[in-house]
Amino acid sequence: MLRRAFTHAIKMGFMKKSILTSHRALIKNFGKENEDFLQLFGIYKETIDPALDYETFLQLYYSETLVAIDFSLFFFGNKRAGFSAAFFYSAIVNGKPSFIGRSATGLNEDFQGQGLHNKFELYFKFIRFALSHPRKPLWVTVFVVNPFVFSELCRLVPVFFPRVKKHTPVTVQKIMDEIIDRSGHSRDEKCPYSVKVPIQVKFNEKLLTRIFGSDDPNVEWYLKQNSGFLDKYGLLVVISVSFSNIGGTLFNFTMLNYSKKLNRLYKSFKSNANVTKQKIIILVETMVKKWVL
Repeated sequence: MLRRAFTHAIKMGFMKKSILTSHRALIKNFGKENEDFLQLFGIYKETIDPALDYETFLQLYYSETLVAIDFSLFFFGNKRAGFSAAFFYSAIVNGKPSFIGRSATGLNEDFQGQGLHNKFELYFKFIRFALSHPRKPLWVTVFVVNPFVFSELCRLVPVFFPRVKKHTPVTVQKIMDEIIDRSGHSRDEKCPYSVKVPIQVKFNEKLLTRIFGSDDPNVEWYLKQNSGFLDKYGLLVVISVSFSNIGGTLFNFTMLNYSKKLNRLYKSFKSNANVTKQKIIILVETMVKKWVL
C-alpha cells in the first residue's frame, strides 16, 4: 500500500516542480570506469570541495559493504548545477542484518537558497530503497551541516534523533556512538553529537543571512547544538526508515505541499484584492474631484 501511495504521490505531482532538470542513476559499479560514478565525484568536488582528490573521495564513501548509490545530477540548461546522492551499506545493527544509508548533496553557489531544485528528492531515495528491501531495517545517518536541512527534517520526518524536546533512546544513542567511533571523527566536547567532518560545505552570503536571521525554533536549536557548522562540524542525525515513518513522511510532505499552494493562492488573492481596492479608491477620488469642480 505504501509503495502505491509513493507512486501515486509522484504521479499526482506532489514532488516540487523546478527549473532544474535531473539525470538519475543507480550506481553499483564503483570505479573510474563507471561514467555515473565519475560524474558524482566531479560534481561533489565542484560543489563541496574543489581541492578534493579521487582517493580521498573513495575514503569518504567507499567500503566493501557499499551496496548501491542512488545519484541525481541537476542541470540548469547544459550547465551542471548540483547533485543529491544516497549511499547504502550492509551492516549489523542491534544484532540484526540491516542497511545503513548516508547522503550527500551540493549546489553551486549561484543556485543556493533559491529553491530551484527538488529538495525532497533525496528523501524519496531512502523511501524507495526501504520499500525495495522490506525484510531488512534501514537506518539513515546524516551529518547535517545546514540548519535549514535540519528544519526540513523536523517538518517532514515524524521520528528521528536528536531533535527539539525529544529524548534520544539508549538504543539509538548506541548506534550513534558506534557510527562516530567507527568514523574516527572527533566530537564537540559540549555537544556529543556535533562531530568534526572532513569537508566544509560552502554557503553564500545570502543563505548565511537567512540562517542567522531565522526565527525558526528548529534552526535556533540546531545552531546551539552544532555551533561549529561553519568550521567543519555536522550534527549526527539517525532516522529509522520504518513503515510508520515512511507513511508519516508522505503525509507530511503532501500536507506541506498543499499548504504552500494554499499560501500562494492566498497571497495572490490578497494582492489582487489590494489592487482592486486601490482602483476603487482612485475611481472614487476622481469622481469626487469632478463633482467638486
